[in-house]
Amino acid sequence: MAKLVVLGQCREAAVLCREVVGGNGIVVEHVVMRHFMDAEAQYSFEGTREINALIVGRRSRVSRRSRDEQATDP
Repeated sequence: MAKLVVLGQCREAAVLCREVVGGNGIVVEHVVMRHFMDAEAQYSFEGTREINALIVGRRSRVSRRSRDEQATDP
């Protein structure tokens, strides 16, 4: 769950940094652009974000199911 949230925040921060530095933010050699490209790669590389969301959803569903089963046991 933390990786999912942090990836989104990292991407937002990189976008804001590009806006702050203006035209320098689109130059590949600039450190802001390198961070932006890394953030985009982590966000979208082979569905990393979607896979993390599926893992979190699956685990929460399983834990909820086991909790419900324990509550119904006499």
